[in-house]
Amino acid sequence: RRAQYAYAQCLEAGAGVPEDKRASVRWLRESADQGYAPAQRQLAMCLLAGNGIEKNEGEALRYFRASDVPGSPEELCARARRHLEGAGEEADELLGAHMLLVSAARGCAEAQFALGRCCHEGR
Repeated sequence: RRAQYAYAQCLEAGAGVPEDKRASVRWLRESADQGYAPAQRQLAMCLLAGNGIEKNEGEALRYFRASDVPGSPEELCARARRHLEGAGEEADELLGAHMLLVSAARGCAEAQFALGRCCHEGR
């Protein structure tokens, strides 16, 4: 699972292999379908944006739910901010955005605002 995800990232970035967004998505799906949460989140983001695959919000939501993160909405929002800012943890915008989405969906107004700001800034 992890190797499939790593290979997908290489294909997406063209790191050591020719860049191929469609192949990247195929490998993400392989990893995601085996339950690897980082791949599920990244695949969901690709599905939302139509990056290497046709846009499909319903399928994106399914993958976001599969990688669901435990915690209260407020806790998720705080953790998301740490990931987005790299404060005390390695910066991971994809994970931070996912946590904001989950937190916002659970009713956290602060996460809803932060998510809107991320979208406005193109993050």
